[in-house]
Amino acid sequence: GYFDRSSLKTLDLRGGQAIEGMSTSTPVVYNGRAYVGVSGAAQFEPYGGHSITVIDLKSFSIAYRCPTKGYPQTSGLLTKAYEKTGLVYVYFLENMSPGNLCVIRDAPGQKEALSIYDGKPITRAEVLFTPRGAQRQYALCSPIVDEYGTLYFKNDSGYMMALGSRVVSLEVLAQPVKTLYEEGECFEAEGLRVAEHLANGCTRDVTSAVSYSEEPLSVQDTDITLYFNYYCYNNDAETLDRPQTTVEIIVLSHADMYALKQTQEKIDAIGVVTADSGDRIEEARGLYDELSERLKELVTNLDRLTEAEETYALLLQAERRLSSITAASRSASVFFMFFYLFFKNRSEIRFRTFATSK
Repeated sequence: GYFDRSSLKTLDLRGGQAIEGMSTSTPVVYNGRAYVGVSGAAQFEPYGGHSITVIDLKSFSIAYRCPTKGYPQTSGLLTKAYEKTGLVYVYFLENMSPGNLCVIRDAPGQKEALSIYDGKPITRAEVLFTPRGAQRQYALCSPIVDEYGTLYFKNDSGYMMALGSRVVSLEVLAQPVKTLYEEGECFEAEGLRVAEHLANGCTRDVTSAVSYSEEPLSVQDTDITLYFNYYCYNNDAETLDRPQTTVEIIVLSHADMYALKQTQEKIDAIGVVTADSGDRIEEARGLYDELSERLKELVTNLDRLTEAEETYALLLQAERRLSSITAASRSASVFFMFFYLFFKNRSEIRFRTFATSK
């Protein structure tokens, strides 16, 4: 394909200012507007004519320019997440140390730069984020975003940065498989699932991003603190407290763990209940009754013991009934034999008497 030269249009991005400049920023185009970064006369001079320029495509003219400290040299990032309010927001990085991330708000027909906070006129683009310390550097990068509203970008410091919504809270979605420990063991996170709830209303699984103490546990430990690691600083504070939550655990002494395990093992050893299970059931019950109330609550197979006791009691009851029935049957048999012989003998006597009289 080819371009028809006569169809090409040009627009002086200087906005009528007597300055020299340039633009290598790829425009972001949306809903009849274009957003482009423009350099001033001196590329690396603070507030040297740099701007985010908003173009009305219908009239093919500059709607307004929003001055920036550094040159927004790459393409911006536009979100329409708030379009129901009639507004869009456009993010640009400045190619000047410290590499500010700037943002403007815009709407169809808007003729001047307005604050993202209160909608009042502003003379400079508002800075959403300023890198600190070793992360301060020139930024020749277009920001990108994920489905949780987190912005990702890098600069000449060599750091990749993520700027996200404030974490409101952490929530444990699934408890770890193991919550009962013996003193000296370390916490195991298998089965654990943790989510973060963000100020923008999103919820994200951060299980792989939490940390916890790996030190040996003691009987004084009743919970494990989980920390969300990726929380450094923002424009309001140099350091931020890491979001955290806890998981409740139980840590037993060696003696208590031995007693608990021995009791559960003896209950399991009862097996199938027969008339010979009495001693095993009695031994298991004795060990359980010796446990403290706290340890009794931790016995996971108590139902087996109570079922075994009930079954054994029914077996004994059935055995006693059977014994009673057997004894009664024997008495009835003796009476029947006596009755039979009695009448048998009387018949023979009658027969003989009758025969003699005959």
